[in-house]
Amino acid sequence: REMSFALSLVTERAAPRPDAAVAVSAEAGASGASISRAASLHRLTYREGIIYDARFAPDGQSVYYGAAWEGRPVELFWAHSGNPESRALGYPNAEILAIASTGEMAVSLKRHNKGGFIRSGMLARMPLGGGAPRAVQDGVHEADWGPGRQFAIIRETGGMTRVECPIGKV
Repeated sequence: REMSFALSLVTERAAPRPDAAVAVSAEAGASGASISRAASLHRLTYREGIIYDARFAPDGQSVYYGAAWEGRPVELFWAHSGNPESRALGYPNAEILAIASTGEMAVSLKRHNKGGFIRSGMLARMPLGGGAPRAVQDGVHEADWGPGRQFAIIRETGGMTRVECPIGKV
């Protein structure tokens, strides 16, 4: 209901009920024209806990997310819109940061709170279906893929928070 209400504030027409389709408007380039398409909302999980981050997979039907359920540590999960159950990927203390169109995830391992809403951990990359994460850089707050499949990251160095792309170039 809350998501439907929030979407109704930014859409051309509001959904008549929480589980109904919602019209979503998007800016179409520099021309300012708008495109409308129907989006539907449905619940992916019924568990109690905290979801830290979530990203859509390139197929547009799957969602990968990091969650801490029933007081356990955060771990990675996969959910598909046609499947009522999420599947744990088997990586405790890992949170998702980004998904590349090539089917690779950027994850944060052993992420910890630095204060406020700032969290930091070891940036690693791993395949969507699971597999061993490969460490890239420690002390990364956030990351995404930049041009040429290089990472754009946010990290703190010498008391200063900075954006680097590629890693090492401010």
